[in-house]
Amino acid sequence: SINDLAEFREKIEGEVVQTAAEKFNDLDIHQLKKVLEDVKKYSSRKSQSIKKFIESDTKFHLRLCMIAGNPIYNQILNAIYKSNGYYPYNMTYLKLNLK
Repeated sequence: SINDLAEFREKIEGEVVQTAAEKFNDLDIHQLKKVLEDVKKYSSRKSQSIKKFIESDTKFHLRLCMIAGNPIYNQILNAIYKSNGYYPYNMTYLKLNLK
């Protein structure tokens, strides 16, 4: 069910954040802030782009996966995003576009 998926996602994303918080550096914080600006921009009522919000939100969460350093997190969250209609991004995309 969607509730089961939401519960699982909440737990996985919580673990990702905790792990990333133990490993981040100044560059990681800078890159997260950059992505978070887009999340905020596209989440406002003025924005008409749900697609851009989902895209930026996905980038934010997958950037956290990169910081956490465990590629399994990326694979699991990509699978969840695909099942929710989120646009999947892989580690290569983020490495090229978030620097």
